[in-house]
Amino acid sequence: MTSLLGRIDVWGLLKPILESDLGVIVIALGGFILAKKGFLSRESQKTISNLNVYFFTPCLVFEKVGNGLNLKMLIDLSLLPLFYVIITTISVLVSYVMSRMFRLTRRQRNFATACIAFQNSNSLPLALVTSLANTVESLKWDKIPDDNAEKVASRGIMYLLIFSQLGQALRWSYGYRILLSPNQPHDEEDYDQLWDRRTANEDEIENLLTPNEHDDYGQLNLPSSSGFSQSLNAQASTEDIEFKDSKLKKAIVLLLDFFSPPLYSLFVALFIAVVPPLQRFFFEPGSFVEASVTSGIRMVGDVAVPLILVVLGASLATDITKTEGSEQPTKIDDTRVLTVSLLGRMVVVPMVILPIFSLLSYFSEISTVDDPVFVVVIFLLVGSPTAIQLTQICQLNGVFERECAKVLWWSYAIFTPPNSLILAFTSLLVVDWTK
Repeated sequence: MTSLLGRIDVWGLLKPILESDLGVIVIALGGFILAKKGFLSRESQKTISNLNVYFFTPCLVFEKVGNGLNLKMLIDLSLLPLFYVIITTISVLVSYVMSRMFRLTRRQRNFATACIAFQNSNSLPLALVTSLANTVESLKWDKIPDDNAEKVASRGIMYLLIFSQLGQALRWSYGYRILLSPNQPHDEEDYDQLWDRRTANEDEIENLLTPNEHDDYGQLNLPSSSGFSQSLNAQASTEDIEFKDSKLKKAIVLLLDFFSPPLYSLFVALFIAVVPPLQRFFFEPGSFVEASVTSGIRMVGDVAVPLILVVLGASLATDITKTEGSEQPTKIDDTRVLTVSLLGRMVVVPMVILPIFSLLSYFSEISTVDDPVFVVVIFLLVGSPTAIQLTQICQLNGVFERECAKVLWWSYAIFTPPNSLILAFTSLLVVDWTK
């Protein structure tokens, strides 16, 4: 451990953590002051969130994914989605167990699950990985000839980029439409009653629309020569086809409604990323399209994260009394939600996942897991704070705005500095152990 401490530039590790946190605090503080001065009312915050989700964030996703990935990367890193699914599944299970222990209602549990499962995979881990790549020699991979700090940082950024896009897809589908949907009951009993009513209504509709298997047109004893029986059978067949067609249309509409503008942008960007001529058309440096269209999209995308932080600060200064109806959570329930969200995201999930991953990296012969910088990425990703983008979704849907602002404030201002140092140092210990 002493030799490892001697090889680590502690200030070089601490510096990006402080820079990332202070950058977040400064921009959020600007939103806080603007809201206190009356420039950012709750209606204005909602408008900004809508602009962000329908314009700025899709541009950000398009530029990052379309320019940052290609088909070879996606093939080489095919195991990363599996790792993401495992990490997310364990996070959801941790949220469920802790929510039961703290007796949270269903909608509070959904919010806690969003806070625990959706981690920051961009700004903070990116800064830390870049810093470690340039300061720690042991992150060089012996399977790559002439590996250097630039290649290490490039691989780390690539890992984080893929995890980031997987997180984007999950946040703007499952998180936006289900976990943080505004149409949620206030407690467990209401949820069960709502589900029972929904199931009963669906059964009634199904019984009305589906042809009854006991209705046999042949039992009508109509003369076959009249052709009337054949006409009835033909009509029933036509109605059955129309019914199936309507069900298919309904399924397509529900699927499209489940998606969101950032998710559509993600699909378009992935298509461009895996088609080299299209990628060169949009992102080749010096080309007319890159200097005009793509440059404009890039400028718009750069605005997305600052706007999210401004709204985050403004929500801390706004008195939200009508966000979720007349029944507001009590102070005790608010404390419980914050406790579950913070401890689950920053403490419990890392304690569950990281020992298992450390053993996997020691015994496994999978090439990606053997990469030292991948070990560091997983440690920083699993223990990173809640995604800042969550406040945008809460603002957009009008749910848990105050709680989300508090979770992010405590995460970045209190938990992140010591947590990041501990995680970074522990990951380097595991790298040395596995060599």
